[in-house]
Amino acid sequence: MTLPRRLHWGAPAAGVALFFPVGVAGPAVLGLGLLAAGSLRRAQWSALLRAETALVLLVGWLALSAAWSPAPWVEIAGYWWRYLALGVVPILAAAVPARTAALAWRIFIAAAAVLALAQLAGVARWVPPDAVVASMFHYRGNKSIGNGVLLAVAAAAAMHLALQPAARGVERAGFWTAVALIVLALALRSASRTSLVVLAVLTLVLCMMHWRLLRMRWLALGLAAGVSALAWTGGGGLATREAAGHLEQSNLYRMEIYGQTWEMVAERPLLGHGVGSWPTLWRERNRNPALLDMNTAHQEWLQAAQQGGLGAALLLLAVFGGWWRQAQRAGAAGAGGLGVLCLTAWLMQTMVNAAIRDASFAGPMILLTGLGLALARSEPRAS
Repeated sequence: MTLPRRLHWGAPAAGVALFFPVGVAGPAVLGLGLLAAGSLRRAQWSALLRAETALVLLVGWLALSAAWSPAPWVEIAGYWWRYLALGVVPILAAAVPARTAALAWRIFIAAAAVLALAQLAGVARWVPPDAVVASMFHYRGNKSIGNGVLLAVAAAAAMHLALQPAARGVERAGFWTAVALIVLALALRSASRTSLVVLAVLTLVLCMMHWRLLRMRWLALGLAAGVSALAWTGGGGLATREAAGHLEQSNLYRMEIYGQTWEMVAERPLLGHGVGSWPTLWRERNRNPALLDMNTAHQEWLQAAQQGGLGAALLLLAVFGGWWRQAQRAGAAGAGGLGVLCLTAWLMQTMVNAAIRDASFAGPMILLTGLGLALARSEPRAS
């Protein structure tokens, strides 16, 4: 099979793999990134490096910061390559044809609808808590949170595609069916506040993107209000965690981690403590036994500033800002819409989770953002 054909079938396959554990999803994203990189010509690489100056500077600065990082080399390398992996986004955007990206998105939405249907049907009763696919049906930390966010992104993407003028009757009905299944599954089964909040915000973003559609306004506002209420009151699948006190405990832990991380930033606001330094410093300073095993600040902007100073956080912001402009130029209501939705969901995750450091979050968002920007590239200017 030729390289272009492998890329054509690899993208949809990777879209399905995103819901599986990191051991499956991660290699799928990385493999597709390597295929895409191998299909680029020298001129395209030159254009990418010019367009991604902020990312090149960020990766280079963090590599330099290894000189003063107190972390062992294993942790330095482990953290640094996560930022390097962000480069897969522009590679996918440049290499994946729009037709392939569109197919991959539709396959991803279909996979999300099937998973939602399985959750609503109570398949969890037959899935052991220690099964390979347990994170799809039981709450298993970050991967379950990540899958919930993926469902929210799939629902928003399906709504966006259903509202496109080119969508045919049968196709539009399929998208709305997927939306209904996914929203019900999240409302009734999800044990993740993040996924519900992301769904509410993405619905509001859709409302702004398609503001001219009167019915969409009321649908978006009503859905956003209902999902927000579930997220903040601990309803639906959150009820068990709320009753056990897990949600309040999670809030307290995060506030403690954020406070101590900010103290680290304030100590060295310009240079930072060096890439990969957070776990080492945390083990030295933390006095809460319950947080002893933490290896990330659970907030990417604080963590970037802690490692490379405030300049690193600004460079990371510039990276996301550049991608956002690419999507906006193609038109949020059209070809750039999926890129806008992905970036919104990813940025929201960075505020409360290790959405770059943890492959459970980063891998899927790298793939979906790259595919969203590939569609935006096919229409460089908004009409």
